This record gives sequence, structure tokens and C-alpha cells, in this order.
Amino acid sequence: MLQLEDAQVQPSNVRPGNRVEATIQYALLGVPDNTSVMEQRIIEQNGQVVAMLSTKNFKRSAGTWVSTLPFDVPRDLAPGEYTLMQIVKTQQSQVSRALTFRVLEPMN
Repeated sequence: MLQLEDAQVQPSNVRPGNRVEATIQYALLGVPDNTSVMEQRIIEQNGQVVAMLSTKNFKRSAGTWVSTLPFDVPRDLAPGEYTLMQIVKTQQSQVSRALTFRVLEPMN
């Protein structure tokens, strides 16, 4: 069983090119050691994929896992509201969390 416990994106207001940290915490319950887990982070706007940030595969055992991905907001993102999708999948299940962050005007 895969259970979502928490997800965050910090800071929630950021300028293009600046660093954001995406964190997701999930629990694997009743799974064998070396269970295949895929973690994926995607930036979307209005339901359209803007950037594929990361897709990583891991072997995990039962327990609680915290995964953090620091990333720089693409410099070409226009100011506005974006959604960071954080997805965790196993062969049996999937959990995800959509988090909103705002890209501000670039500094001159």
C-alpha cells in the first residue's frame, strides 16, 4: 500500500531562474524490500505540461520516505500561477499532490 503523507513547494512565490524546493513524504506499507517506486515532478499551467522536472526510479522497503527535489524555475516561464505535480507510483498504486506556486516578474 502507498499512502501520501505530505507535500510542499517552497517558496510559493518565486522569480524565474530562482530555486524552489519540492518535497513529498509518503509511506510504503506492507510491501516487500526492493519495491520499485517511481517519483515524478512536472510543472503544469492550465492543465498543460510546461516542464518535466524529474522522473526517478528507486528500490524502497516498507516505511516512510521523504523525497526532496531542489530545482531552478525555468527562466522562460511567464509570470503567473503554475501547478507542480508530485507523483509517486508503484506497480500496485499511485499517489499525487498538485501544489500551486506563482512565478513573479523577473528582476531587471
